[in-house]
Amino acid sequence: MKPSVMQARLRARADGNMIEWEILIPMNRDKRNNSVMIMPWRQLTAFTSLDIRDHQLYKAIDRIEDDNPDPLTIRLARLATDADYHPDPEKKTEAREALSREHRDRQGVYFSLLAQMTRQTGVALGDTFMARADTKLLMKITQGDGDTGIDSESLTNRVLGFQAQKVGITVKDVNSRLEAVTDQAAVFGSLNVAEGASRDGLFFHMKQQMVDFELSLEHFESKSGPEVENMSMMIRFAAKDFVKYIEEKTAAVEQIMSNFSTVLTEADRVLSIVKKARREVAYALDGWDGLCRLWFDLKGDATYQERIEVLTIIFNHLPLMPEGEIETNSERSKVWKGFNAARVSVVRAMVSWTDNEVDRELEDRINRAKEASRQRQSTLNESGGRRRR
Repeated sequence: MKPSVMQARLRARADGNMIEWEILIPMNRDKRNNSVMIMPWRQLTAFTSLDIRDHQLYKAIDRIEDDNPDPLTIRLARLATDADYHPDPEKKTEAREALSREHRDRQGVYFSLLAQMTRQTGVALGDTFMARADTKLLMKITQGDGDTGIDSESLTNRVLGFQAQKVGITVKDVNSRLEAVTDQAAVFGSLNVAEGASRDGLFFHMKQQMVDFELSLEHFESKSGPEVENMSMMIRFAAKDFVKYIEEKTAAVEQIMSNFSTVLTEADRVLSIVKKARREVAYALDGWDGLCRLWFDLKGDATYQERIEVLTIIFNHLPLMPEGEIETNSERSKVWKGFNAARVSVVRAMVSWTDNEVDRELEDRINRAKEASRQRQSTLNESGGRRRR
């Protein structure tokens, strides 16, 4: 794919009772002229040539059933595609390892929640061992790991049976609710673990990567000239504030799930809160992984100018903190408002890459696509159904 397409984003737009997908492609011709080209999703294959991997990724995304997929859904499609079709063996292996890690993360969250449930059951039953055992030990027991001398299956059945009786539902329903919340909470990693204990989860790994990136950038800044100081400081401010954002959202999820009986008795409410937090963090962090990789992929012998060029790319593509998350009338809010104002790009829907004029051919393709969409809408209205794209 062209470099600009690597930074492209999918956008779902409501059009009557249909959802239309559009793709937003950055067009950074120079430092003073940043814009975004918007085109229908279906026009992407006509805009740029696709190799086998790119074509498979396009098809994988196109098959997503959710009309409003979040960045995590897109990421999963990319990893699955890269695991099978990426031409670079290292990237293929990396994708497979990422998928395996996500599977382990999900297991870790499931067993950490089960361990938490075990401890609360122990308190209710007056079982000193169950009530006082730490999460790490209980996770080992419930996973059947280690020589604990305890029957993990018997312990799990006892816990699930007690919780089912307490809430007034079946054991199967208890486990179903546990599985459902695990699916949404897995990206946050094991919950309510002891301070200083090892953590997992995609959001935690992304946070650590951003911390390392900020420290590396601070080191580079200390050896750089004033021409990069302001840009570097802005990037580091954004990174640190997004790290704080992840920590705040993770703490909120841990708090709502700290009393597991609530997870069972108010399953829909808890699931809605966790799902909302997951989606918000996913959108807030969208793009950070790729930007950090750009920096860390620089070789040790990279020149000063090469590092500045990468820094400029990172600055131009920095994710913006959602406005709803910025506190009003605070120093933090003032800085972010100034930061956002300085980085807002001009959106131009159909600008030519070569002469900065309206691309008439693209305009014609988009108009024809819109007409086809209207025809589909007419057919849809007649049939009384609903179809995306």
